[in-house]
Amino acid sequence: MGSLRLLQCGDGPASKQQQQHQQQQQQQRQQQQQQQQQQQQQQQQQQQQQQQQQQQQQQQQQQQQQQQQRSSCKRRQ
Repeated sequence: MGSLRLLQCGDGPASKQQQQHQQQQQQQRQQQQQQQQQQQQQQQQQQQQQQQQQQQQQQQQQQQQQQQQRSSCKRRQ
């Protein structure tokens, strides 16, 4: 019903063009929001990778400690 009223108020073709412009603007806004969401997802992935690297470093430290303990045992014998 709303579109019919617009047509009655103004010159027919001009009001149609305005409606089309508004729809295009809304679509562009939606696309921008989607891009922002994608960027946020990428940031989360990077954080996960950093956490994995930290875990690997911790494992390496544990291995080094075990080696030191073994060598100290040999020295005592």
